[in-house]
Amino acid sequence: MGRFISKRFGLVAFSCFAVGLMGICPGVRADTVIEDSGYAFEKNNPGDTTRISWTKMVALFNQYLSNAKQLNVFAGTCHSGGLANAAGGLKTVPYVVSTATKVDQTTPDGWRNTDQNPPGLLPKHDSDDDVVADSFYKSYTAFFTKQLRTGASTVQQINDLIVNNMAAAGVKGTPQLVSGNGGTAAAKINAGASSLAMEFVGNNDGLNSGIPDQPYLALNPLVNTLSYYRYNRDAQTYGKITVNGDGSYNSFTTGLTNLQTAINANKGNVATNILLDGHGYVTEKNVTPKPAPIPATPKQGEEIAPPAPGIPFSLDIGMDPGFWSDLQEGVTQNTPGLFRADQPDFFLSVSEGSVTGPIGISIDGISLGSYSFSIPSTGGAMLDIPLSDSFLSQLFATNPTMPSDIPISFSVSPDDSMRLALADDILDDPTFNQPEYGTGIGLDVEAVDGVEPVPEPAGLAAIFPAWLLLRRRNRPRLASGAVNRP
Repeated sequence: MGRFISKRFGLVAFSCFAVGLMGICPGVRADTVIEDSGYAFEKNNPGDTTRISWTKMVALFNQYLSNAKQLNVFAGTCHSGGLANAAGGLKTVPYVVSTATKVDQTTPDGWRNTDQNPPGLLPKHDSDDDVVADSFYKSYTAFFTKQLRTGASTVQQINDLIVNNMAAAGVKGTPQLVSGNGGTAAAKINAGASSLAMEFVGNNDGLNSGIPDQPYLALNPLVNTLSYYRYNRDAQTYGKITVNGDGSYNSFTTGLTNLQTAINANKGNVATNILLDGHGYVTEKNVTPKPAPIPATPKQGEEIAPPAPGIPFSLDIGMDPGFWSDLQEGVTQNTPGLFRADQPDFFLSVSEGSVTGPIGISIDGISLGSYSFSIPSTGGAMLDIPLSDSFLSQLFATNPTMPSDIPISFSVSPDDSMRLALADDILDDPTFNQPEYGTGIGLDVEAVDGVEPVPEPAGLAAIFPAWLLLRRRNRPRLASGAVNRP
């Protein structure tokens, strides 16, 4: 297949005992298990897409940004290293991708009321771009901003300062830098006849509310056009900051569409920059292909079908200590500096199939229930099931120590089948519209470091109810002449 990074491989043998009684033995199958990651969005309505794999992100870049002079992507989220791995799926556009971490790493959203010694953190700027002397930030995004404050920089300069400053400030995470299709990190972010930038902040719940404005203020004077989409904000202007929309998936595709329009008006000459901040998620998943798959071709996943009447089909997903520990966060443990940003879930993405009856799903022998699953003729289908704390508690009780892998069993009607979706379905089938591929468990555990500074300006909480400070959607305007600050 060649489009994903496989972390571990395992041979899984179906038990031939029960099936052997019928004179049937399916034999041995090699399961392909990987650790992967993606990006989380704000959810406004039931049914909203709240996350996409980094592979899906790459497919969107292919769709909208293929005519850019160079695409520079800066991803400051936890688990953003998956984008560096997936970037090889970018088909034609020259690109450079910088990420805050490797796939399996978190990186803290950090702040403090004083600078470090020796100084090196990013001083906060308020919405009028004035320095706030008692708020200092340390994170990938903060150091991205710090370099921009020196002027229009190359991607390499930005990345180098991030790496050095993260190390000096003790910020966890191993930044990655990859390029391809002729993209060069030596290019300035505003190289070309014109330059565009989009800052997008998806699900930012639980993180510092003041950090996202900082790169906007630093980027704005350096590029020709800058758009800004931010968690929990409607389109609005406060001080020198203009927010174009919220952090939902719909806003993301709107932002890409606007970039595409500007790029296609001057094909091959527009430097395009995207900064992604907020939450990232990580998955342990199975992406087993069918025998002798054709590379870079859709519908090459294994067929999920009963090996014999009444016998469930099984796939394994692997476990590692970090993922197993994070899966327990908020259930059996509460680790200082970490918080569970969303409920863990089980997901199944398929590229095609025919399912007439309910599908029974079990994880490690514990039933998740039976589910109706409609698979259209094109577009694929996805099942997403939140894992309740009671289910997780039962899983941990069954496994007092970490298992090397966890079996997932599918009870499928005798004549029904479905094909496991792989990364190539997202990248090479324009009709496939699912946000993920494979099947497994996903979770979103974030890291924080510091105590949030007093909101700027001081005393605002005495004027407005506290809920207005926390919830910005549809917030009433202030009286004429006042500044509507975040």
